[in-house]
Amino acid sequence: MLRAHQIRGARAALRQFEFGGRATVVFPGGAGKTVLGAAVVESLKAPLSLVVAPTLALVDQTAASYANWTAHAPNETMLVCHRTSRRGVGRSTDAGAVARFLAERRDKNTLLLSTYRSLPVVAAALRAAGRRADVGVFDEAHVTTFRGDGHGLATDANLDCARRLYLTATPRLLRAPRAEPGRTATPACLLYTSDAADEGLGVDLGGRRII
Repeated sequence: MLRAHQIRGARAALRQFEFGGRATVVFPGGAGKTVLGAAVVESLKAPLSLVVAPTLALVDQTAASYANWTAHAPNETMLVCHRTSRRGVGRSTDAGAVARFLAERRDKNTLLLSTYRSLPVVAAALRAAGRRADVGVFDEAHVTTFRGDGHGLATDANLDCARRLYLTATPRLLRAPRAEPGRTATPACLLYTSDAADEGLGVDLGGRRII
């Protein structure tokens, strides 16, 4: 059963999706961000959901949480990472194999769980299958502001995702690089903090801002 602050956070994220394609939930460590993300995915019942975590261990933990909190069957779930301790769930880092998985399940509600470093595989598979992620949940989302190691690939230009839910305890803002003289800078912000949010949609939890 969700705790009260998780319910408030999930509702705030779902309300934000009614106005735009991005939402950020800022919870302190141990407050249950992963379960909140699973609750949002289950509420949306999207045809294709993508969940991203920074490490292999967190992918395994997230897969276990989503197995408990969502209705996705093992044969409707694929892990996009180099190894896993999960049994009975497909795993691959081959874009062709992931694309076939997606193409064969167009009429199913499917779930991809990936590390940030494997996002190029996910992006290539989506293009090959002609699919778009209906919702993406980015756990430990502050890593999307880092450069290198594939973390910065969680951008609109590189990953086709209709709605994005960022989960973090330490929000960061990636600012656009300075424009060259005579040229306009392109915004490069991936993770929105409360400074950029509609204050009417926020919920407070112990000094943290749920957006």
